[in-house]
Amino acid sequence: MESKGLLSFTVLVIFCCLHSMHSVPSHRYPRQTSPDNAEVFKNGTCLDCHKLLMRDLVARYQPWYSAVPVNTILSYDGVGCHIDEKITCVKVTDHSSARDGANVTIISGGIGQPYIRLNITAKSPGKGYSVCVEMRGYDPLRPGCK
Repeated sequence: MESKGLLSFTVLVIFCCLHSMHSVPSHRYPRQTSPDNAEVFKNGTCLDCHKLLMRDLVARYQPWYSAVPVNTILSYDGVGCHIDEKITCVKVTDHSSARDGANVTIISGGIGQPYIRLNITAKSPGKGYSVCVEMRGYDPLRPGCK
């Protein structure tokens, strides 16, 4: 008699666990959105056949009580020794959970040049940012990709 009660109790617990796993609302645990959907800045023509010159995650955080927005100056001159490798695209995407974004400006260099300097600034004081900076360039080994 006790084994039937134990078996019934075990089946009831398993059923309750499975039911609770399937009844969790989907909005409670939001899926990570694609970085392509959170584009903050884009300059130039970004093609997948272009050579990836650099991909870097830049994150800066600041206390909420600060009155000055944080900023970063990012320099890239990695293609200086290969004169044929020019920057064709700069794309910055937001990777923060709040999707606050950032302001991005080009200080020097840029598209068609082998170097670039970017100024990345938080959109508002007391906020930081987490962005991915991707730079692509013309690949002399793939002349058909323009």
